[in-house]
Amino acid sequence: IFDTFDSLQPGDKMILINDHDPKPLKYQLDAERTGQMDWEYILSGPEEWKVEILKK
Repeated sequence: IFDTFDSLQPGDKMILINDHDPKPLKYQLDAERTGQMDWEYILSGPEEWKVEILKK
């Protein structure tokens, strides 16, 4: 996930699809890529989570 994020150009987005809330990943991205992304939930469970991650 980090390699994919790092390969994005500013303004590019990726969609993460997961079977549980990826909130710990958000915290890790915030810590390691501070100020470089926006995180928006598209779908919030209970069986599937979709998050749009925008590279700033």
